[in-house]
Formats: sequence, C-alpha cells, structure tokens
Amino acid sequence: MKNSIHIIFIISLFILSITTEAFSQDVQSYTISESQTERLEEGLIYGLSSDVSGVVESALFNMISYKVEYPEFSSDKVIATAAAIAEDHPSERVQKKAQLAVDYYTHPDNFPQSEVLIAELDYTNQDRIFDFLQRGVNSGQFTSTQE
Repeated sequence: MKNSIHIIFIISLFILSITTEAFSQDVQSYTISESQTERLEEGLIYGLSSDVSGVVESALFNMISYKVEYPEFSSDKVIATAAAIAEDHPSERVQKKAQLAVDYYTHPDNFPQSEVLIAELDYTNQDRIFDFLQRGVNSGQFTSTQE
C-alpha cells in the first residue's frame, strides 16, 4: 500500500510537470507544438500503462483535459491504449471512464465544444468531467448537431 501511494505520487508529479509546461502557453490560442504533443502523449501512455487504478483514472482525466484545452491534440497510441483499458481493465469504473475518453477523442463533434467543457474541468474533483459527459450521453443531450 505504501509503495502504491509512492508510485502514484511520483507519476502525479511527472504528469503535473508535463501538464504545467504544456499549459503555460497561451491557452486561448489552442495551439500545441509537436514537442508538446510528444510530451503529453508520453505522459499519458505512461499513466495509462500503470497497474494502479488511481493512476490510470488520473491519466484518463488528463487525457480529457488535454483535449479540452487543445482540441487539435490527438494521438492514435493514446486512443488505442485507452480503448484497451475500456475493454479489459479489471475495474468497471475505469473501463467506463476510458470509454468516455475514447468516445470524446474519436467523436469530438458529438460533445460540447471546449469552451463549455472547460467549466467542468476540476482538478480537485476529477470525476466531475466524467459525470458531466456521462449524463449528457445518457440523456441523448450530446449529438452531432452540438454548437
């Protein structure tokens, strides 16, 4: 248990350092460089590959937050890794979050625009964005005609 907490802490610091550098750019421009894309992808793959469910959930939150902040950010490797988690992760909770993240990446037009979703990003309550997305999907509120 102590070792798992230590691992989560180390991975969180790693992801935070990547996120901080990437988001220190002008967010309003929604631009992301190739090197930033590579660092975000590397951090996400690292977190998604963890054996610790909490780390995987945090990486899934980061996956969504990166796409909200930088709508043009995408990674086939990240999507494939998240899709595999959605299929066979031992935790159903993690599977559902992974499926939402995959759906958001593969069908972004079926979800509200970034300006709407940014209000739902809460780093102190990472479940908030997943709950928001799931409620919208369940109610049929999110369609391809979203403006």
